[in-house]
Amino acid sequence: MLIPKNISPDDCVYVNATHVLACLFEHHEQTTADLYCAVRRKRQMTYALFVLCLDWLYLIDAITINDELIALCS
Repeated sequence: MLIPKNISPDDCVYVNATHVLACLFEHHEQTTADLYCAVRRKRQMTYALFVLCLDWLYLIDAITINDELIALCS
């Protein structure tokens, strides 16, 4: 769920995706592994939640994914 009713907002995809975007704003293009490491340095996040965030950001056209590189849409 993007914004669940029964858990803390800090555990939802919508909030965690903002942390992924913040890391992408610093380094406009990164590999999946590098981006995950950058996010983990700032916030404790499971890899499964990280992938859900990437899926959400891709679906709303906030990021592009080419091979292993993730970049902000322009």
